[in-house]
Amino acid sequence: MILKKEEDVMKNMKSSNKHYANLIKKSPALRAAIEDAQLSVDISMQIAKLRQDAGLTQEQLADLSRIQQSNISRLESPGYQGYTLKVLAKVVRALGAKLRVEIVPATITTTNRHTFFSTNRHISSLKPPTTRAASSEGFATNIKEVIHV
Repeated sequence: MILKKEEDVMKNMKSSNKHYANLIKKSPALRAAIEDAQLSVDISMQIAKLRQDAGLTQEQLADLSRIQQSNISRLESPGYQGYTLKVLAKVVRALGAKLRVEIVPATITTTNRHTFFSTNRHISSLKPPTTRAASSEGFATNIKEVIHV
């Protein structure tokens, strides 16, 4: 009798999973919300893990990154999405890591595969100005040349 109930539960789970997969497939807004939520969870987990691996408390990381401890707590909260690149960069640098933001096509098709990978390779080889006095115009011009804007 218990085995039958477990089989029924498994069938219901499979049916529910298919239902939710279809909903996600049909709704770009739902898919985007799920992707945003997953990104938030990924970022918060990475920050918390790096901090813990470094043997730091949130307060110690706050001191090192020169931001408030409450902001560290928010960054480590999986539902938080209000961070800025500036704050993320401060925290990541304080942890001795690098922040990398990457924009990729939602799907790589045979028509855009070559363009994406060749452009990505060229952009990753470009170097931004090394001093504050250096102009970023040259860097922006180089990117425009690579992506043929």
